[in-house]
Formats: sequence, C-alpha cells, structure tokens
Amino acid sequence: MFGVKINRFEFSFRSQTPLHLAVITKQPFIVRKLLLAGANIDLRDRNGKTALHLACERGDELCVKEITRPLLEKDSYNDDMKEKLQDMLDARDYQGQ
Repeated sequence: MFGVKINRFEFSFRSQTPLHLAVITKQPFIVRKLLLAGANIDLRDRNGKTALHLACERGDELCVKEITRPLLEKDSYNDDMKEKLQDMLDARDYQGQ
C-alpha cells in the first residue's frame, strides 16, 4: 500500500505499527485498508497490546468492528488472519488485562 511497510514498528519507544496508530487516532477506514493490505493483527506494542486491545480500551466500536470483520466476511480475508483473530480474542497484554 503506497510503498509503506504496514507491519513495521514506529521508530518510537512505544513499538507501534501503522495499525496501532490508526486505532489510536480513531480512523476505522484506515484500519480496514491496512487489514485488507495484509497488516498483521496480532502484533503487540511495548506493553503487549494489540490494536484490538487499544480499540477496546478506548471504546472505539468502529475500529473494533473493522478489526473483527474477518470473522464475519468469508471472502475478503485469508484463513490465517481469521485464526490469528480467534486466538487474539483471548489474548492478554503484558499486565494480564
């Protein structure tokens, strides 16, 4: 997508990916585009939080909907992403939350 490495961590001490940043800045459209481009949904930041953790913490229903969309849509996403998402639903961050 535009020559950007979508799974690359931000050069900050937070170790955030573009998907994390899209959630933090409440941009569900960008979240969807990143996921369709192959963004890894189970990468964690320095606190062990996935993009889904961040969306839930912020009460951002639209971003949660986009992140969990692969469970509902059969053709747009590959089986590997769906499996990662299933596993991620039970995942806890580094503080056990």
